[in-house]
Amino acid sequence: MSAKEVKKTEYSAVRRIGGEPVEAKDPAQERVEIATQGCLRTLAADGKMAVHFAEGESSLNGDIAQLNLPQPLPPGDDLAAQRGRADALACLKLAHDEALHQRLAPSSEAGLQLYNALEQIRVEILGSAGFDGMTANLDSALEARLADASRDVSAAEGMALLARQELTGRQLPEMAAIRARSWAAEMSEHGGSLQGLAGSLHDQDRFARFSRKLITALQMGEQGEDADMEISLDPSEDDQASDSESDQNDGEGNEQDGSQDESTEQQDPSSMDDGEEPDEGDVEAGASDRTYEGTAPQQERYVYKVYSRRDDEVIRADKLAKPRELSDLREQLDNQLGDMQALISRVAARLQHKLMAQQQHAWHYQMDEGFLDTNALTSIISSPANPLAYKQQHSIKNRDTVVTLLLDNSGSMRGRPISIAAACADVLARTLERCGVKVEILGFTTCAWKGGQSRKAWLEAGSPENPGRLNDIRHIIYKSANDPLRRTSKNLGLMLQGGLLKENIDGESLQWAYRRLLARNERRKILMMISDGAPIDDSTLSSNPAGFLERHLRQVIDEIENRSSVELLAIGIGHDVTQYYDHAVTIVSADQLANAMTEELVKLFDHRE
Repeated sequence: MSAKEVKKTEYSAVRRIGGEPVEAKDPAQERVEIATQGCLRTLAADGKMAVHFAEGESSLNGDIAQLNLPQPLPPGDDLAAQRGRADALACLKLAHDEALHQRLAPSSEAGLQLYNALEQIRVEILGSAGFDGMTANLDSALEARLADASRDVSAAEGMALLARQELTGRQLPEMAAIRARSWAAEMSEHGGSLQGLAGSLHDQDRFARFSRKLITALQMGEQGEDADMEISLDPSEDDQASDSESDQNDGEGNEQDGSQDESTEQQDPSSMDDGEEPDEGDVEAGASDRTYEGTAPQQERYVYKVYSRRDDEVIRADKLAKPRELSDLREQLDNQLGDMQALISRVAARLQHKLMAQQQHAWHYQMDEGFLDTNALTSIISSPANPLAYKQQHSIKNRDTVVTLLLDNSGSMRGRPISIAAACADVLARTLERCGVKVEILGFTTCAWKGGQSRKAWLEAGSPENPGRLNDIRHIIYKSANDPLRRTSKNLGLMLQGGLLKENIDGESLQWAYRRLLARNERRKILMMISDGAPIDDSTLSSNPAGFLERHLRQVIDEIENRSSVELLAIGIGHDVTQYYDHAVTIVSADQLANAMTEELVKLFDHRE
């Protein structure tokens, strides 16, 4: 299936009750199922995954995911738990090798329960790294699972909860902490085992072997069954042993599924969250790797790392300047553009005319009921036996559409380009709002030149090789999709603030905007990127292999274009973006931006039906 065909695909959710498919009657329910299905497929990096909604426990069997979404829809907290169950399956699909898992599984019931729980914790840590929204969903799902106070927590469940707290570095949700408290003393005796698990998160084989050793230490396994687990509980000792074992295996040509070697490399399609500021305590330096293309053996992977997210920002524009300064900057923006503002408005009027015409003058003819088709009266008079012809007005549902404008706020945009970009965003947002289309305006830059606090921490740590992204990103919300422009138009003047525009890390910024779109309920989602160059951050590029940021950008674009229903288009100002994006336009100067943005949006809405 081509990228364009994928964009036009609207996933239909199927509910199964008693083995028989039943159509979801409630439109709200159906929208939730479609959104859940789309998010699960995207997070799992598998656009063809089958997602069924059925009663019973959530499960994953190969490429088939089963979720229990109750009818009618539950209140907010329970819906977050449902999202958490879907996120858990996505993590499992993304970072789990079932054949390897089964090969190393213990035989005892209690041991197997803890073994499975530890593996689920591992994949959730890897899958949710950098995504605060997903982390919150997973916590909600855990709380919901433990909500029944009458149900006893087994030793395996209690140990798994405590291991979760240790491995994530976060306190357990309230209910989970209460239920696990009685097992804390016993688990505290096995800190070495937990340390080994923490150091093996990216290697499923090693993690499974440490899990088996922990199970033995807790006396949950069958006697003598771990004799073949040649791994020490001391992770420093095991490093030497595993190196020796690896050399021996290489010499013998032992492939053993390729899992151990392959799983040591991970990818990060995103360091983005769901629109909230990152918790400084959640992510430690150098611990932000994320799998992008799965963990299947023999699959080529690329490691995108983030050295530290501690000083990253996702912030509203009105938090970066006082109200008086925003008013002055907005006035300065209007004065700078002069006649250009009127030109942009005239160009945008064409888009409004197109959308309004679609909504008011699209008709279905030769209908059995509706308005009498006066154009057919002549044929009826000449042939009275012919039945009356009717027409029905066909309303194109632009109101079920959301558009995100993602603006490059890098230093190279300073001057006329950023002024025109801000004005275009303002006028187009106003135009689309009049036509019932939701609009979000976002910007991306960095907090500092040449690395900021991330680089400082890296230097203090002795400048380890290949640190990953080595600057503090700043993602700015100028206008959220739910805010009317009349309340936020002053925010766009912030783009003229001295010192705001710095460097650009496009891949993570694009993923951030994309994930915000995924959280929306609208059926149609459009993402427009406005940029004047390739991703450039001196601190990152000087300390990592060549093409580090550009390669990540290409992978994020591939994820959106080929594995989601989000329609992505890009406009490059003086830079050929067609080398990255399937749907892209390159313009020579910023003066052409208004016309280019309008033309591309008109084309998209022309293909609505």
